[in-house]
Amino acid sequence: MSSARGLEIVLVYDCRYPDSLGGAERWLGALARELARRGATVTYIHGARRGVAESEGVRWVGLMDRSHLYTGAGVRRMVPAALFAWHLAGHLRKYRTADLVYVHDMPILPVFAAAWTLRGRRTRWVVEWIEWWDAAYWRGYAGTVTGTIGYLLQRWALRLSPVAVCSTRTVAAMLTSARPGMPVIRLPGLATLHAADVAPAAAARGPGVRAVYLGRLVPHKGALLAVAAMAAAAARYPLTGLVIGSGPEAASVHAEIARLGMTGVIEVLSDADDERVRAELRRADVLIHPSVREGFGLVVVEANAQGVPVVLLAAPDNAAVELLGPDGAGGVAVPWTGRADDDVRSLTAGVATVLAAGAAGRAAALVNARRLATTATVERSAEMIWRLATRRQLLPLPPSRPSGSRVKSRQDSARTPDRSNDSPPP
Repeated sequence: MSSARGLEIVLVYDCRYPDSLGGAERWLGALARELARRGATVTYIHGARRGVAESEGVRWVGLMDRSHLYTGAGVRRMVPAALFAWHLAGHLRKYRTADLVYVHDMPILPVFAAAWTLRGRRTRWVVEWIEWWDAAYWRGYAGTVTGTIGYLLQRWALRLSPVAVCSTRTVAAMLTSARPGMPVIRLPGLATLHAADVAPAAAARGPGVRAVYLGRLVPHKGALLAVAAMAAAAARYPLTGLVIGSGPEAASVHAEIARLGMTGVIEVLSDADDERVRAELRRADVLIHPSVREGFGLVVVEANAQGVPVVLLAAPDNAAVELLGPDGAGGVAVPWTGRADDDVRSLTAGVATVLAAGAAGRAAALVNARRLATTATVERSAEMIWRLATRRQLLPLPPSRPSGSRVKSRQDSARTPDRSNDSPPP
């Protein structure tokens, strides 16, 4: 379809950076610009701000004005998601001749809008599954009733997805476990990092120890655990801490800092641009990131690029652990139990491990960042998506499904072989 008019690619996600500051919208924005740089006609459909704008070769189409995406408890609100899907179902008809429609999985409902609008068309469309949530996580996240509905909708959306795209072995295994035979393409990575962005050497740190948390203040990211770990480490080291981020848990973070007697020792920076974040990371000795669920983990890339090792929880759904590298150069992954006191002790032990490594650990983090800057970049992933749009990327053959097979639990999925097509482009 692209021969007569040039390649047309449409990206769909209700969020857009910098209107919101999540990793998914940062990745998709960078992807849109990279595809446009390669010569494609790129449209990014979002729900962050009504109207049409063009910049950096990308046409940004806002179907609705931004509303509050999360409840006070940090749960995605259904009404904005439903409104975006409703508007999308009507608007997407304009792109039925596009070469590729690339739909982000969250908040699930846009997948149904795409499936309905593009049914019976030759348009190739795929769904980017950054994460996969099991039933237990859904119920813990949104409550028994809403969580069960969300889980069932997610499974339905996966069944409607003609092709699943993800970026880690962890998520690929979950997808093929949830839908045996699912065609899955694994991208090389989502890193918006270039080799030139990696610090030439680890910067000299000031006196004492500086620990940083960087991420949204929502329950699964574990900011409260990071604060508790900083407080515990401060009993052993002359430590100061910084929490960089905003979100529904902001008040709880401030309250926890006060409760632990860390006012003036641990600070909160709720609004920081990229340059400020890089400056704060350059001052840090360790980044504590206790998230229990990550589809990729851009924070590992950002910290390592400044020579800062990362302490992660080795939770089953935390794909960021993969970014530490086969030899753990990017930091340490400590045991996860799901019990706050035990996890704080694990994180504190991880901080001690990083600090004991000293300059050698910081140098190793830079080595890992350079590896990611060549193997897990937006540019490499954009090449694979370009080949999908031009139909030069062969879709993976679904594996044969043995008779009597069943959908496996999350524990089983950890042992499921990765059947995704993860060969990087030449």
